[in-house]
Amino acid sequence: MTFTSVLENIARSQIATKIGEKLTTAKSISLSGLSRLGKGLISTHICQQQTKPLLIVTATVEEATRWALQLQSMSWRVYLYQPLDTFPYESAQIDLETAWTRIEILAELLAKPQHNLAIATTINALQPHLPSTQVFQKHSIYLNIGDSQSVKSLAAAFARLGYLEVKEVKESKQWSRKGFSFEVFPVNRNLPVRLSCNRGTVEKIREFDPTNPKSFTDLSSIAIAPVDLDEFVAHKATLLNYLPKNFIVAIDEPEQCQSYSDRWYEAADELYQNQYPQADTPKLHWDFAKCMTEAKKFQMLQLSERSLKPKANIFDFASASIPIIPHQFDQIAALIREYLNLEYQVTLISAQPLRVATLLKEYDCIANFVSDPDDLQSIARIQKGGKPVILKYSGLMEMQGFVLPSCKLALLTDRELFGQQLLASPTFVHPSRMNSAKSVNPDELNVGDYVVHRKYGIGKFTRFETIEVKGEKQPHYIVEFADGKTAVAIATENEKILSRYRSASNKPPKLNSIANTKAWDNALSKCQKEIYKLAKDLLQLYVRRANLVGYAFPPDTDWQQEMEDSFPYQLTPDQVKAVQDVKQDMESDRPMDRLVCGDVGFGKTEVAVRAIFKAVCAGKQVALLAPTTILAQQHFHTLQTRFAAYPFTVEIVNRFRPAKERKQVLQLVADGEVQVIVGTHQLLSKDVSNSKFKK
Repeated sequence: MTFTSVLENIARSQIATKIGEKLTTAKSISLSGLSRLGKGLISTHICQQQTKPLLIVTATVEEATRWALQLQSMSWRVYLYQPLDTFPYESAQIDLETAWTRIEILAELLAKPQHNLAIATTINALQPHLPSTQVFQKHSIYLNIGDSQSVKSLAAAFARLGYLEVKEVKESKQWSRKGFSFEVFPVNRNLPVRLSCNRGTVEKIREFDPTNPKSFTDLSSIAIAPVDLDEFVAHKATLLNYLPKNFIVAIDEPEQCQSYSDRWYEAADELYQNQYPQADTPKLHWDFAKCMTEAKKFQMLQLSERSLKPKANIFDFASASIPIIPHQFDQIAALIREYLNLEYQVTLISAQPLRVATLLKEYDCIANFVSDPDDLQSIARIQKGGKPVILKYSGLMEMQGFVLPSCKLALLTDRELFGQQLLASPTFVHPSRMNSAKSVNPDELNVGDYVVHRKYGIGKFTRFETIEVKGEKQPHYIVEFADGKTAVAIATENEKILSRYRSASNKPPKLNSIANTKAWDNALSKCQKEIYKLAKDLLQLYVRRANLVGYAFPPDTDWQQEMEDSFPYQLTPDQVKAVQDVKQDMESDRPMDRLVCGDVGFGKTEVAVRAIFKAVCAGKQVALLAPTTILAQQHFHTLQTRFAAYPFTVEIVNRFRPAKERKQVLQLVADGEVQVIVGTHQLLSKDVSNSKFKK
């Protein structure tokens, strides 16, 4: 595990010892002054020390996903639990994937999970949205190797859950019995499972591919969901009702969780009042205080990035972020030496460890790469010698370095070293999906689907056939090409040479000919040239951008802080991160190249408002381009309202203003009298963009 040595360093700190002592008597403690990565490490240390599983509660699904990825890198077996988005008084539209994953999690919780289990979820999971544990156990099966289970009771259970008994399992919702073994294709899995029983005990659980009987994956447990999920649309229990008593419940950023919970509660309460004006129906929604009351029945951690004043049950770590100075290894080396002089344990985590070691060596900073992160002896010896350690990590977790003075620990990541960070939204794959994701399920191909053969080109999948080859029967894909007569049989072991045909058009593609592969070869050659040209153009573009020196905006002013404090709502974690990243870009002398993405109502405008204000405070003019006139008018109104207390002028150019007024506004822009101009595509016209801004 990448963070084994870091956790060892934390365990030796005085503050960790004090926390351990406090938890022997206290039911709830607060840990403040920690970044996300710091929260994950400290929470992991506490749970490992007490050998307890963890439930982490966040404000949003996005943040829960980040936590899931983070905990996965710390050797937890992680689940991401997503409650339904609907309110308890609405008819629920069940997303099958979400429902099946939820069933798998709940079944494992009721089966007394191991202490290395972690579940990341949102504050809404603490609302009543589940059937009682008794109802759940009646309508699902969870099996572990070694469980006592008779053949007769298993057969009855499959029938009770709605599965169809067949001679050979080929499709979902089927099961079959072969002596003392069962094969079942659960609706919540991508592949069927073989259960081997002996004398009333489950001996083996294997996931297998029905098209390739030799391909299987051993499992330690299996959850089997019912075919009919109607019984699971209920609002009597919360996720907390399913947790064993030894769980630690951690609330990440309680203030943000409360903000989200309050908004959800207000909407649910309004719906309740409209549907039940007589108030004779009991409420199925809780306020934040009630959720916390239920959570406090478990040992609880409250995690906060903002530092709090230390008290009896509050431990402040006072962690600090590390300056992001990508590729400036002279400054990075100096920073590392500064930490080492303070007798800090310095750890660098990078996807390019050898490159980091080489670059630091150029500035007389010797850092040692340890290939095995669990080699604690080597790591301790290096750090005892006053040298930094480099460990490798190339996963999907979004990391940012930090300094933890209370643990004498400094941790740097690729974000500080190279400016690297994830560009896409975090995605998490559940453990039960990992193995099946590697296999190709032939049931996903339908007769008539177009496929692409690596050698012959585009063809049409016609059937799946078992063919005898050298005395052994093997499954094959049968694909027809150009004239409809030429067919090719592809063994499933060679299925990687086939891929599904994808096109933005609904128009059927032209099939290629096996007899004459020139057309396919030409298409491949043309495609390769286009890809090479695109890659070359992108590389040249970014080389030019890398050589450009942009304007480095000054740090935030007092006005900036005042304006931001005037925002009447609390920012979401994603907004906070987006604002920080945009400001870091602006304060760098490298040209900004950032895209802020988010659905409608997720707070992109506030990120833009803060960036615009920062630019205007630095004496720059800003043009805000909107796709529609209505949206431009909305942005104009927002900026006018937010900037009203400051000596900045905001104007708009749109088709509703007379030509004379538009001309006057553009002249004011050219004279520098207007700091922010809002408009649609007209702002991109040559007469505006080339000559109407003050030089």
